Amino acid sequence: MNFQSVNVSLIREQNLSLVLQYLLQNSPQTSRTDLMRLTHLSGTTVSALVNILLNSGFVSETGVGESIGGRRPITLELNPTFAYSMGVDIGASHITCMIIDLKGNVVASLSEPFDVIHKAHATMKRAKELLTRMLEIAHLDLSRVAGLGVSIPAPLDGEKQDRLLAFYMPDWEGMVVLDELRPFFDLPMFLENDANAGGIAEKWWGVGRQHHSLAFIKLGVGVGAGLIINDEIYRGFAGSAGEIGHTTIESKGRLCRCGNRGCMESYVGIPGILKDVQSRRGISESSLMTIEDVIAAAKNGEPVNTEVLQTAGRYLGIAIANLLNLVNPEIVILNGYIMDAGDMLMQEVVSSMLERTLPLRAEFTPIVASRLGRDAVAMGAATLVIHQSIQPEYINRFLHLT
Repeated sequence: MNFQSVNVSLIREQNLSLVLQYLLQNSPQTSRTDLMRLTHLSGTTVSALVNILLNSGFVSETGVGESIGGRRPITLELNPTFAYSMGVDIGASHITCMIIDLKGNVVASLSEPFDVIHKAHATMKRAKELLTRMLEIAHLDLSRVAGLGVSIPAPLDGEKQDRLLAFYMPDWEGMVVLDELRPFFDLPMFLENDANAGGIAEKWWGVGRQHHSLAFIKLGVGVGAGLIINDEIYRGFAGSAGEIGHTTIESKGRLCRCGNRGCMESYVGIPGILKDVQSRRGISESSLMTIEDVIAAAKNGEPVNTEVLQTAGRYLGIAIANLLNLVNPEIVILNGYIMDAGDMLMQEVVSSMLERTLPLRAEFTPIVASRLGRDAVAMGAATLVIHQSIQPEYINRFLHLT
């Protein structure tokens, strides 16, 4: 083996990865001079790398930029349709599939309700069917797809982080999620927790784009947080960082599905909100009430619904205050069906947070609704593919897709 040639190849792949990161996340038009400044690579190295990208079709020369002394630079622009990325958001009660291009434009998407928690194998079978149908809708074959990202509504488990911690979803015990899809899609595949995926999407395409650290809080059946610190997902020692829904709000509060008492999720998660409304209004728990029904009635003046949502907002504000005091992200992004409640929720969240956090933390940390809404997690799963595809170990496959 020629170790010198191996080392040269590794260095080239690492440098290509660095250049691709800047091309994907910086301005639409970038020059070789810009890349030299951003990457600190030599002009000779940058020119050689750009030639590789031009020959592959990843970028094209689009014009002439403004001079800051000397010749006007030739600008480079990313070809967004050079490759596509697939993502599937396997939520607690839905499956959402999406294809995006390299600029985050949605090419195709499909979504449907599904009993994910209790039907593991049926869920994966249906996900395969929806992904296949979506490729047909987009008129794409796998040769144009960089990979498949899959998000799951639970912490990741196992030495390789290749399955979910099935405490809340026992029907999924022992399932290696991606192995269920590999026979049908000959692609690089990546698994991620749903809140982390949502955080990735907002960091690349949403309100987190200009921030190096953020907390993305997903409010659904469960409540979880994706934490991005210094532009990278923070997973913690065993991969379960971000379980904000299981921080204690009431020391002797109601029993949570995790077995503890007083968890924030049991008050702010959809099942807890529905149960509170049904109990206080004398409605049978077997009724087909949804969170949309609760919010609509509150907006029409139903006082019990309004009070329940405001109480949920106060509890959420307490949890966010604790998060700000401990982690101090630049921005907190809230996502989920409950966000449709608007000001009646957000005013309580902010008020409760301000009462309990250090003044400097509150003053400089905006709490905002997700820009990507219900697409955030599926888009994040697809974005994970783009992020991984430009890493050195995948970059050669990525640049030879077309």
